[in-house]
Amino acid sequence: MTSPCQISSPIFANDVPALIWSPSRSMSDLPTVFMGNKVSADTFHNNYLLPLSKESRSIVIFLQDKLGLNHLSHYADIYNDNGEGGVFKNVKKFMEKSFSTNLASVSNPMAAVEGLKKKFLDNFIEVHNPLKIASMKLNTDKSHLFLVHLPDLIGSSNEAVTLRNNDDLIAKTLKDLNQRGFHYSAVLTGMTPDKEAAESNYLGRHLLQAKEPANQSSTPVYLPYSTCPFYAQGISLKVFEGNNITDYNFTNLTSHNATCNNRTASYTFQLQSAAPPLSATFNVEISLNSSDWRIESFVVEYELNGTTHTPGLKAQFIAAPKVFSYHCTKLTLLRESQNNSKIHVVIKGLQIQPFDGRNGTFTNNVWDCTGFFSIGIWMGLISTLILGMILAFGLCMIMDIKTMDRFDDPKGKMFSVPVME
Repeated sequence: MTSPCQISSPIFANDVPALIWSPSRSMSDLPTVFMGNKVSADTFHNNYLLPLSKESRSIVIFLQDKLGLNHLSHYADIYNDNGEGGVFKNVKKFMEKSFSTNLASVSNPMAAVEGLKKKFLDNFIEVHNPLKIASMKLNTDKSHLFLVHLPDLIGSSNEAVTLRNNDDLIAKTLKDLNQRGFHYSAVLTGMTPDKEAAESNYLGRHLLQAKEPANQSSTPVYLPYSTCPFYAQGISLKVFEGNNITDYNFTNLTSHNATCNNRTASYTFQLQSAAPPLSATFNVEISLNSSDWRIESFVVEYELNGTTHTPGLKAQFIAAPKVFSYHCTKLTLLRESQNNSKIHVVIKGLQIQPFDGRNGTFTNNVWDCTGFFSIGIWMGLISTLILGMILAFGLCMIMDIKTMDRFDDPKGKMFSVPVME
């Protein structure tokens, strides 16, 4: 048996957690999901919800308008081993005293719930006030699907208070079902993920007090050519004109083409941004020598204010051994141009393999843009070297200390030095 306090997983910004428990039904037949793996809507429906409905058992699904792992980590007192569960006090008790399991990341759980409704056509009950169930006349001999909408977090002035009140509503609802003799399984999940957590969830050090601006969505660029695949999670263009800076986030891939042979490869693709509107064509030329390949030219062509610009970008450092693909999490290409203007092209999640691809997919050999000696490694090596030099210098000084090897003999003649006035 598990509790929400035992969930420790990276935050999945676009997915929703699900807590499942039952007073009498074992969860041993449900698949085990390892941390870091997501559960699709179909898997959630077929492998979890449907098995729970067998043996004439009812299912009670508590739906929060938005729910994320950040709510559990922030409000469930998970860092206190002896804690009572914070605002999820009753849910924690249910999870600990019942057969239970938890799913850290479920994609679109509402789609799975919609599919479950078809099985309970005549015994489907949906309420937006959990206390109404107590006044309903229900046949305990039949299995029911209870879809219980909890009060919304969106628009709430105090999430902690709302979650605590919802936790009490869950306890009252299940107490009523227990008194009536229902055999049920309960599920707590959300309709949508926590969008605010999704916007602020990124790697890197930053001030917690400073709210990061929401990132604009980018359309992935995937060119699935058989021997020379190309992929980029997102591409954006930043144009500097004097004191003015304009960001163009490309969201539409309009056309693409690639030519690949044994010695050279070239990619051409056109991207468009919606706001502000801009169309840009990217041309990439790659050559192969005896041992490795390298980008020879990276040109972006776009028209701005009636003028066509074709700046070449500094991309010659992008290279890899012949049978390797090149990968970089975030790549910034720069090019200074005339009239004191410049552009930045930012490519996120780039992976390119111009030679020896496998049916449009990348091989397992990857050459990453992050070198072996990262900044942290260099800091550690230099600090260790400096401390080692200090230690070696100190040891040399200690070893060079010489003690007296001659002393006065008290039984011998006193050594005297006459002093002449």
